[in-house]
Amino acid sequence: MPRPGNGRTPEIGIALLALLVLLPALAQPFSHDDLNSVYQAALSWHRPAHLLDPWMGGLLRMVPKALLMGLVLVAGPHAWPYRLLNAGITGLSVYLLVRTVSERSGSRPVGLWSGALFAAGFAWYAAAAIQISNITIVSALLFLLAAWRLAQRGERLAAIACFALAALCHEGAWAALLFLPFAMRSEIPPAFRYALAACLMLFGVGALLPGQPGTYCATEMQYWAFAIVPLNATLAGSQPFPGGLAHLAAGIVAMRPWAGFLALALLLAVSLRARGAAAAAVAWCLVFTLPFAAAITFWPEVWPAHWLSRRYLYVPAVGLCWLAALLIMALRPIPRRVLATLLLLWSLAWTGLTIWGAGREAVSPAQVQARADWAREMGTLDARWKTR
Repeated sequence: MPRPGNGRTPEIGIALLALLVLLPALAQPFSHDDLNSVYQAALSWHRPAHLLDPWMGGLLRMVPKALLMGLVLVAGPHAWPYRLLNAGITGLSVYLLVRTVSERSGSRPVGLWSGALFAAGFAWYAAAAIQISNITIVSALLFLLAAWRLAQRGERLAAIACFALAALCHEGAWAALLFLPFAMRSEIPPAFRYALAACLMLFGVGALLPGQPGTYCATEMQYWAFAIVPLNATLAGSQPFPGGLAHLAAGIVAMRPWAGFLALALLLAVSLRARGAAAAAVAWCLVFTLPFAAAITFWPEVWPAHWLSRRYLYVPAVGLCWLAALLIMALRPIPRRVLATLLLLWSLAWTGLTIWGAGREAVSPAQVQARADWAREMGTLDARWKTR
């Protein structure tokens, strides 16, 4: 349990907790998009103009491309240094999260509990931290939190520079401009809180509309619920449940819209009653889900039906951890300990399950074959450029 202390020892300890939680993932080999991302980074060493091509999912994601290029030169085809980089960035993000939330909330314990929950994987985001190709989102959050912390210290030029770096990691970082009115104020003006509540209500109404507008609003709302209880239709995202569990997926899909409305009602209640940090935490959840819900809605061919991508919970998880920490600190000592323990155990359980599932998938015949093909392609790439 995090406790206030002298110096920065608690913050550093919680940051190290994030590394410890992700440590079992370091032994896992490359998988999925990791293979392509590392190959494209290696190709960019031989052909620097390839950096300007839209690999890693975006044209301007130059910072993560450069990070991968550097690792290709230093680490070669070994997966663990890449995963260690993601884990290290997550640990730094946890440290900055504690500092920024402590400052913004006016309570160091709130910051410490926010960081502890994020370090443990609250909001089921661990898939983003262990998949190498998600360095785009992982590094974007680091620079966003660094920009926020620098702004709190009055270092505006440095804060702007960090925000620019965040935008060069992932275009979703631009959503921070919508969060800016909630970032620095100790008290949220009524007009801002009412605007936040009105936006939440618009999503509730919009979810009832047909077509893509309704899908977008429903996806946004379902992310808020999915961050607490994974409500994907299937465990693997593309394969149905076997045998007698075949009907379970359909039941989960039917439940998800109602879970989204329940999450909406809870966030709406907080935004209407809260005046300070709680309203800012709700705003973070809302704002940083906007671009990621759009990705699922407007590019459905990339993901299976009913699939909410776990990687897109990584940034919104900050707001959810913040809200949970505020709730923990609002309770009396005994209920506080009970709730905090349950949330930490819940988070660690889902993180462990996510890492275990990724490890099981990594040894599947399809993944073993994909890595064998990738190794041949990497060898061919090196041989082709050495003969030039």
